[in-house]
Amino acid sequence: MSDALASALVRLLHDRGPDSITVTDVTREAGVNRTSFYRRFGSVEDVVSYIYRSVMEEFRESVRPPTDGWGSVESYIRTMFETFDSEGEVLLALHSRGLTPMMLPVLRNYFPADPDDVASLYRREYHLGGIMGWFGLWFDRGMADSHGEMADETLRMMGVTLHPMMDVRRTRPGS
Repeated sequence: MSDALASALVRLLHDRGPDSITVTDVTREAGVNRTSFYRRFGSVEDVVSYIYRSVMEEFRESVRPPTDGWGSVESYIRTMFETFDSEGEVLLALHSRGLTPMMLPVLRNYFPADPDDVASLYRREYHLGGIMGWFGLWFDRGMADSHGEMADETLRMMGVTLHPMMDVRRTRPGS
């Protein structure tokens, strides 16, 4: 049901902006009643967050668990771009309506930082700023570059001293 509501929202976003889309519009497009919507979501914005969480869960399930502390940085980067590319139509629909910034709070749930360690918080935000900027530009360009080209360029820019910060354990954030 959540996926049906998310798909309905994406279809509606092709025709109009998020500010003009109501819960009634989404439920009508999905062919469900408002009660079904409110069992799962509190607002249309919650559906957008759900979409970003779904993409991140797909990535988490696809990336190889680390075997040596962080596992393969290359595998992590390639899998990230492959996953986002596989959801390109949805991500571009959200981006075209100015909704990409809503991805940042979702990403924060997947990238650990010790709330009592200011340096840890700054490292996370630095890392997330790069991710948001990188994906934002890729989306601005209509994802014209292949996921392989994006991964290659990211790896060239990262160098060997950086490592991914995402917690790739198989537990969901907050659980």
